[in-house]
Amino acid sequence: MSGHGSSSEKGVNTSLICQESYVCDGSEEAAFKCNECKSLQCVRCELELHSQERLKSHERVQIGPGHVPYCENCKGDNGKCNRSVVRCQNCKVNLCLECQKRTHSGGNKKKHQLTSYPPPPKPAEVIPVKTPASPAVQIEDEAKSQRAKLLEKIFSFLLVDENEEMQLKDEASFVKSLSCNPDQLLKVVSIFGNTGEGKSHTLNHTFFTGREVFKTSPTQESCTVGVWAAFDPFRKVVVIDTEGLLGNSSKQGQRTRLLLKVLAISDLIIYRTHADRLHDDLFKFLGDASDAYLKHFTKELKATTARCGLDVPLSTLGPAVVIFHETVHTKLLGSGTKSKHFCFSKVQLH
Repeated sequence: MSGHGSSSEKGVNTSLICQESYVCDGSEEAAFKCNECKSLQCVRCELELHSQERLKSHERVQIGPGHVPYCENCKGDNGKCNRSVVRCQNCKVNLCLECQKRTHSGGNKKKHQLTSYPPPPKPAEVIPVKTPASPAVQIEDEAKSQRAKLLEKIFSFLLVDENEEMQLKDEASFVKSLSCNPDQLLKVVSIFGNTGEGKSHTLNHTFFTGREVFKTSPTQESCTVGVWAAFDPFRKVVVIDTEGLLGNSSKQGQRTRLLLKVLAISDLIIYRTHADRLHDDLFKFLGDASDAYLKHFTKELKATTARCGLDVPLSTLGPAVVIFHETVHTKLLGSGTKSKHFCFSKVQLH
């Protein structure tokens, strides 16, 4: 897994810039080197990449200013690798001078974009993080600690109350409440479902490592009234929690209308249900939502396809819907056993 180096047009020193661009946009300062990913990584990319089960055991070291990786193509004297002098942005590899001449002096590779590294630093400038005792645990604990500190500052806020009234007066107030950059490109993920089926719990564990950013309650009463929002700075996602359907409310029509408004601004919708089977209310809601979406936004969708030169059906422009169906002791399609299952299905709203 080779990272994406920063282009020279950005005017940055690529030897100290994140080469992964997994979470960041390739402009953040590198703080770690992963020997198995073969790339320099910023704090956020290192944390997100190595929180995945298959990557947790990767060997990483913390790097200091001016760090220069070793050549990935050769072995120097006594079996030791030489320090790199360039990074090939096309091949995504670090090369010493000899390997550069041998592999990139002719043919198509002669035209590859090469970025020079500064002279190697003094040994004292490279600070190893891993220790012989517990390398992976130290890195993982440090990453979790950094993420926990960031999550402590994240709170949800009421966006729209139960009477469909906006609680923020303008765009600036919205950006301030999210604590994000006003020029950032963000995605919107919303969750729908009946009252008491774990919508807030699902969002807290999916985006905020279980921290109660959205209020939860063990009682039968709905603990979410209106529409609440929070910002996930790692994935750059605005997360929206909604009031449950089929709750004890005398304003069911108004509540459904409020949810349809949220649907209109969402890129991805999670429909959360905890039942033995998918019931009619799910399909009725999605059907009504689909009809309302096309009725009110056909004109805007057509204008979007014309403006962007898209030759696609309007149905492909609607938000995607993920049905998160949790069931107990029910046979799922293709399953021969009965047990507790989590089933995910994806459909396109149109």
